[in-house]
Amino acid sequence: MTSIASVAAQVVLLAAWVVMLLRRGWGQFAKPRAAVLPVVLAVVALWAHLDFFHYHGADRIHRGDFYVYYVTTKYFPELGYTGLYEATTVADYEDVPERYSPSAVVRSLQDYSLVDKSDIIRRRTEIVGRFSPRRWGEFKADIAVFRDPVPEEWWKRLMWDHGYNGTPVTTALYGFFARHSGLSTSTFLAAVSTLDMALLFGCAAWIGWALGGSWGVLFVFLFAANPLNDYHVIGGSYLRYTHFFATALAITALLRGQRAMSGAFLALAAHLRVSPLVFLLALTAGHAIRRDRWKAFRDNRRLYLAFAASALVLVLPTAFVHGPDGQSVWSGFARKVSLHSRTFAVNHIGIRYPFLYSQEGNVASLERAAEEGKAADWREHAQATFERHRPAFVAAAAGVLGLTLLFLRRIREDQEALFAGVVCLFVLLHPSHYEFMILSLVPFMFPDERRMWVVLGVALALVGAVRFLPLSAVMDARFLAMSLIVGAYLVTALCLRCFVWRPARGGTGAFPIPTASGPGTGTRARRPGAHVS
Repeated sequence: MTSIASVAAQVVLLAAWVVMLLRRGWGQFAKPRAAVLPVVLAVVALWAHLDFFHYHGADRIHRGDFYVYYVTTKYFPELGYTGLYEATTVADYEDVPERYSPSAVVRSLQDYSLVDKSDIIRRRTEIVGRFSPRRWGEFKADIAVFRDPVPEEWWKRLMWDHGYNGTPVTTALYGFFARHSGLSTSTFLAAVSTLDMALLFGCAAWIGWALGGSWGVLFVFLFAANPLNDYHVIGGSYLRYTHFFATALAITALLRGQRAMSGAFLALAAHLRVSPLVFLLALTAGHAIRRDRWKAFRDNRRLYLAFAASALVLVLPTAFVHGPDGQSVWSGFARKVSLHSRTFAVNHIGIRYPFLYSQEGNVASLERAAEEGKAADWREHAQATFERHRPAFVAAAAGVLGLTLLFLRRIREDQEALFAGVVCLFVLLHPSHYEFMILSLVPFMFPDERRMWVVLGVALALVGAVRFLPLSAVMDARFLAMSLIVGAYLVTALCLRCFVWRPARGGTGAFPIPTASGPGTGTRARRPGAHVS
């Protein structure tokens, strides 16, 4: 987890942003002479996001994430979605036998149970038999690159996680780069770990060109100041932000009225990670419940057609990707997603958390029980608690989704509907906390409503402030608090937009958005570069 100093800086920066919005508005700094302050805030935020260049304890490379995403995609024909940990166990057994402990446990990626290493070693011949002799030698050499520089205990705990969950397109593309880069594994890690930052600046430059420079600066600022975008967890990894950048460009294109481009970027985002599908779901629902629904679909036909065409094109690279025994990458992915969707994890954020948490079954209580020799499994406790509270959960989820439908009935611009997708992410998917980096894009969904930006800034500052509370020492209590804050923010924003802040088209103003010219490019009537008062 990112250091306290980094989170403190993010909270202060978010507070400064809120004060700036209340006093002058970020858009007032679009003029060249006044632009220095937003740029300074963005630079400091990025410095804090990188934990003041401490990264992962002075190591810029996220070795744990690379181990999962690089090794699995490179050796997917032999590993599939379920073979990484057991093949690693055999490689360790052969190369560092002094570390082997028969009773040590590894998570089975077949069902997420914990199994003894001795059970895996009994199947050693079968596991190694999936590789050719050359590929097995290369696999063991790659495993040594990850294993040798890290502490033994850290390496052991790494195989208690949930393995690889990448989409088929991610598997095909990342695997191709891993196998054909021409670089050694160490060189590849060092080079690719910088790409996400390069893509961040490239995406910001595109947004700045399309919408105006202040928007590009705002994109960098919110990306870096968002405490849910935890560099320690996914930073310095194997292209873990690509779906987020594609979603940002989809919204940018929608703001410009370039609907075909928006659909194409949204398809790319959804093929790189499943969660962006909620934005297409929200947009479709918003069009479907309008009184003039057929006109809405007709006006957005380019978006939907581009999404469908791009999705089909992106499927092509997966046609030749198969796991062990010729297993289709799509069937393996479907099984992994089905398994993962039924699993609770401590660092998830969503509406389920208040209904699965219990004081007697939290991490601290179970650790004390384990010290006393009592069996303790957080997931079992969480599942049992959730089942007891399922009726209350269903009622809460139905209430929030009902409010979301009302919100969709009252939106004025298509990009506002994407906020309903953020709500669906919270209610339907229960994702890892870093998925809520998407909150950084909320101002792009409400470009004319500065008050929505203020509410977002306050909410993100409160999320960061949780780290300074005593409960933060208990991991699931910390994420419970974060879930409650995010949930309260989403409901508050929906209520304010539905019942309080319903300005005429054009809103209260933030700062200018140029629009693409020509017929059929969008509904925004503002002339390029014009301010809204």
